Amino acid sequence: MIEGRFQNTRGQNIYTVRWMPEADPKAIVLLVHGVAEHSGRYQHIADALTQQGYALFALDHFGHGKSDGVRAYVENFNDLVTDLEQYFDQIRQEYPDKKIFVYGHSMGALVGLIFTLKHQADLAGFLSSGTPLMLDTAAPKIIVSLANAISRVVPRLPLIPLNPKQLSHDPALIQAHANDSLIYHRPARVGTVVNIIKSAIQAREKVHTLQLPLFIFHGTADSITPPSGSEFLFKQAGSSDKTLKLYDGMYHETHNELDKATVINDILTWLNAHN
Repeated sequence: MIEGRFQNTRGQNIYTVRWMPEADPKAIVLLVHGVAEHSGRYQHIADALTQQGYALFALDHFGHGKSDGVRAYVENFNDLVTDLEQYFDQIRQEYPDKKIFVYGHSMGALVGLIFTLKHQADLAGFLSSGTPLMLDTAAPKIIVSLANAISRVVPRLPLIPLNPKQLSHDPALIQAHANDSLIYHRPARVGTVVNIIKSAIQAREKVHTLQLPLFIFHGTADSITPPSGSEFLFKQAGSSDKTLKLYDGMYHETHNELDKATVINDILTWLNAHN
C-alpha cells in the first residue's frame, strides 16, 4: 500500500492510496468510494485484485476519510468529478500504456458515471455498484421537495438518517463500521443528499451516450439506493457490451455481504474478460 496526497483546484489536500501487485500491473482499477466512508474500507477488494495482477488506485473524496473538508458535505457535486479527473490525469501520466477501469460504489458510482460519460474514450470499462441513479424515487415527492427547501437554508444540516445495518447482513462488518473513526456516523447532510439527487437526474439524461463495456451490480434488498437505478443504467446505456448482476437478498454493500466472495469473483471474472 502506497499513500499519497495532492492538492485539488480548490486548495484542499486529497488523500490517495494505491495497492500494487508484485509484478507489473496488467491493468489499473480506479476506485471511487461512497458517501460518508473512505478508501480504506476496500482493503479486501485490493487484496483480491492485486492477487490477480491488477493495481487498485483510490482517493478519499474531500470531506471524507483522510482528506480535507467539512465531513461528508458536498456543496458542489461536480467538485467530486473534478478531483477524480485530476487524480486520473496523474495516473495516466504515470501509466500511459495501461488500461484503466473505473469502479464506483454508491455515491462513487454516480461520480464515476459522470466522469465516465466525459472520458469514456480513455477508459477500458466502468463498474457500477449500488448506483443512486434513481435515489429521488426512493422517497415521496413531498419529502424530496422539503429536503430541497431545507438545503437552501441549512445545507450542512445532518438530517437524513443512515442505518449501518442496511449496508450488509454481516455482523462483523457492522461492528467494524461502528468502530471506524474515519467514517462519518451522523445523519447524512441534507445538502449532500439533494446534490446527489440533482446530479443523478442530470446524469440519467446522458446515460444513452455510454458506449464502453459496463458491469453493473446491485443487491435486490438494497434499501439505501433503489436497484431500479442499476436496471435503468443497464437498459438505457448505449453500450453493446453490458452486464447487469442483481444479487438476490443482498443489501447495499454487496462487496461486504456474507457472500462477498461471489461478488468479488464476478468482478474479477468481468475484468479478466475485458483486459
